[in-house]
Amino acid sequence: MIHLYVKTHNVTGLKYFGKTTRDDPYSYKGSGKYWKLHLKVHGVNFSTEIIDSFEDLEECKRVALEFSETNNIAKSDKWANLRPENVTGGWEEGMASFLGQKHSEESRKKMSIAAMGNTKWLGKKPSEETIQKRVAKTRGKKRTEESRKRMSVAAKIRWAKREAV
Repeated sequence: MIHLYVKTHNVTGLKYFGKTTRDDPYSYKGSGKYWKLHLKVHGVNFSTEIIDSFEDLEECKRVALEFSETNNIAKSDKWANLRPENVTGGWEEGMASFLGQKHSEESRKKMSIAAMGNTKWLGKKPSEETIQKRVAKTRGKKRTEESRKRMSVAAKIRWAKREAV
């Protein structure tokens, strides 16, 4: 059984549309990168609405794509989805079908924020030489308003993560 659902964060109101084959779709948190980061920062406090359940994969896919398009989930700031839900997901069909297309500005912003949650390099300190190169590169340059806003968002996310621990 394939379940299509909408998760809504009870504090922030952000929504996430997805699918699961788990027996209990209500306890499933969702798998979107931006959505998982949102839960990490704002807490795992969401409600779940089941849109429909399917036995037939093709019918499920048709409904999921129609719902994605109708609600503009990849481009809207109200949704955590970075791309339309196509049910099959993964590289085999989901990502391969996206090749050659461009992400919207909204999706790129969501991916940027989600990437800030990547802790792969935490704990690794750059060498003194690397630090000096970075400093020299930016010395005397003024940051744009957009850059300052992005840095502000990143700092807020980092502080929220520290407070959550």
